[in-house]
Amino acid sequence: MNNEPLDASIFDYVKEFCNEDFEGILAGIIECYYSIVSKKTLLPPNDENYIRDIIVYRYLQNSKFRNKHPPLCYYQFDPETIERGGRGDIRALSVIPYIDGSAYYIIECKRLDNIKQNGISGLNGNYISEGIDRFVSKAYPFFKKTSGMLGFVVSKMDIEKNIDSINVLLSNYPSANTQQELNKKQIIPKFKFSYCSSHIVDNENKYIYHLMFDFSDQTEFIASCLEDFKTLRKMTRKDVNILFKKYDVYDYINFCYETLHTMNGFAIVDNITVYIENKKKDKQDKKICKY
Repeated sequence: MNNEPLDASIFDYVKEFCNEDFEGILAGIIECYYSIVSKKTLLPPNDENYIRDIIVYRYLQNSKFRNKHPPLCYYQFDPETIERGGRGDIRALSVIPYIDGSAYYIIECKRLDNIKQNGISGLNGNYISEGIDRFVSKAYPFFKKTSGMLGFVVSKMDIEKNIDSINVLLSNYPSANTQQELNKKQIIPKFKFSYCSSHIVDNENKYIYHLMFDFSDQTEFIASCLEDFKTLRKMTRKDVNILFKKYDVYDYINFCYETLHTMNGFAIVDNITVYIENKKKDKQDKKICKY
């Protein structure tokens, strides 16, 4: 990752729009990203909700972290809020001052990888159809003409070239009503991959900020564990992910990484299998105790 300080002159996005409050929130979320990376937290490549929950529960709802990064402390952050057209990934509700229950920003989270980057069936296409389009269609609200998206980059790629691919794909989505494609928008000097786009909604420009978080280093080990488990246990990727989520295997891998990463694939799968069987037994014992 290259997050060296940048020359602000390269950020050519339309300068007349700036939501300082929301940019302050995004600056705090960028600090969440830096903390996750610096702590070498392992992340699954196929579960954006797991990554989002780390951001929300470990950081955005952590009083100590929030107070270090104002204006995070002026907002209440909630995951999975029910909106008109689905569930918003992160809601940032103004509480200082409290205005009313509709005074909140929605931030949508999407995974991005290096597969089918130029096709509508890839995650870039999904970023538009299940992200940008949800705001433009008013399934998710804008607040102060503003909303946000977090792109979780889970495999190695040139992020700036991938932004070019997303911009090309936008032409295939007239429903996005794109007035201005994703262009660089500096939030804090040290962070390179921040962008903004504008879209016509109700005959006026609305703005979506985009942060691209490079988690590719954090996903490699868990991706390997998932693939080995799938192969050796003859399961589908979907079923392995369901199993791992049900028994908190991602947390276990993080906790036991120092031991697990010294093992070969067979030993890792056996170790995880024993852990899952013990968790099943523990759950069964607790269930019996209720009677």
